Amino acid sequence: MNINRIIFAIEDCISTLSRYSVSAFFPDYCDLHTVIGLDQQDRERRPWLKAPYIATTKQGYYLSVFEISGALKEMDENPDQTAPGTLESLIAALAERMNTAWKNSGHKISFVFERDPERGRDEIEAMLLPQRKSIARTGILLQDVLDEKVTTLTPWLVRERCWLTVWSSEELLSRTDRKDHQTRVRKLAEHAPPARFAQDPWRWTLSALKIRHDALLDTLEQALTHDSDGLLIRLMDIHEVGREIRRQLERNSTPAVWQPHLPEDARPAGWRQGGDTSVFHAPSLNLQLFTTQPETHGSLIQGR
Repeated sequence: MNINRIIFAIEDCISTLSRYSVSAFFPDYCDLHTVIGLDQQDRERRPWLKAPYIATTKQGYYLSVFEISGALKEMDENPDQTAPGTLESLIAALAERMNTAWKNSGHKISFVFERDPERGRDEIEAMLLPQRKSIARTGILLQDVLDEKVTTLTPWLVRERCWLTVWSSEELLSRTDRKDHQTRVRKLAEHAPPARFAQDPWRWTLSALKIRHDALLDTLEQALTHDSDGLLIRLMDIHEVGREIRRQLERNSTPAVWQPHLPEDARPAGWRQGGDTSVFHAPSLNLQLFTTQPETHGSLIQGR
């Protein structure tokens, strides 16, 4: 029996058991580790992206997130109506286009919803920020008018968000591709300096997996927009994804400009500890996102 299969089976078993046990080290609950950097084709196809849009997990999954802002136009939700512009038409088109993508195992998607009645004021302040800046530049005394608008609208506004999360795993690849990748990683690891707590994108860079992951992203994007009759979606970079994850855990202390350090960002400063070179690299994503011990109430986690 292949020794690698035995090792992977044991690792998966330990990982599964750890999810249902209590860990004293909270970052263990986060699977995110590093990112796959932008290549020239990415910059040409999505020139607005300033940071990578693919994160990797410790199990080798590729992860990307779409933000769904709403529908491009109001849809008829009557199940008997199937004309273009109806919800049934969008569902049928989505099922038809995604049929090929789900023929083989390896892809996963999930929807994440947020509803926070206490963040209505923050939403209004964000929308009024350009007006406040204009007033400050022109010197017009209208701050009281904007403050009154915030006070009036706050009770009627709720922060709502929806994200579509997409995973792609090595199951999509042939056994030969996986074996070649493992061989390449072992050779690189023999010469790479130890960096226990750092991101190491070279361990997870698989061009064949990235091609399949990008193909799924394109298919989803085209299916959901549905020729301008569907949803308004936007591919997020990992800076944004990390900020949203951190904000879910530390709602009252995460700045609006916070973002995780990625390999292409400015290097964190510090002192080298022995032979470990982690300080010269960006820390693993789970160490940056899950930084505090949460307050739990049964099966619920309260963000601070």
